[in-house]
Amino acid sequence: MKPILCKMRSEYIAQRIKATLPEDGMGILLISLAHEVKRLLEQEIEVSEPETLDLAGYLPFKTIAIFSR
Repeated sequence: MKPILCKMRSEYIAQRIKATLPEDGMGILLISLAHEVKRLLEQEIEVSEPETLDLAGYLPFKTIAIFSR
């Protein structure tokens, strides 16, 4: 994916999370490492990522982030 498209997609994903995650809500995002959604959200929403998660061979993505308000 081209860098500008990845940036635009990351911004869109972050905007949708901000718009749809309810107060006291929690969500899980499964996304490739190319995206920077965590950086775009962490000032407004608590974001955490497991340090290690061995899902190699099971899932086509690399990052799991957990969001909560």
